[in-house]
Amino acid sequence: MNINKTNRNLETPLFYACKNGNEKVVKYLIEQGANLNKENLWLETPFFSACLSENENLIKYLIEQGANIDKSNYRGETPLLNVCKIGNEAIVQYLIDSLMQPISKVDSHNYLLD
Repeated sequence: MNINKTNRNLETPLFYACKNGNEKVVKYLIEQGANLNKENLWLETPFFSACLSENENLIKYLIEQGANIDKSNYRGETPLLNVCKIGNEAIVQYLIDSLMQPISKVDSHNYLLD
């Protein structure tokens, strides 16, 4: 089974699990090799979807797993901008704090290197 198989919008199952804020499914998919930083048709990653779900635990987990939190979509919007539109102050603050951390090195798949 191809865990990273996409639909016509280039979205994988991970996008849908993140949109629904389903932590258990997200963790399972990542353990099975789901590409955390896969871009869809609009150049968004599953992290964009997780931010729209407003599930703070899921957002923290994805950051810990190496999600690119400063990625821009085709309109130049970042997850932080989208969360600001929603108005979730706790997540806005967490993303700002995370963006202030030293930049880590990533491999060719945008996974964080130790």
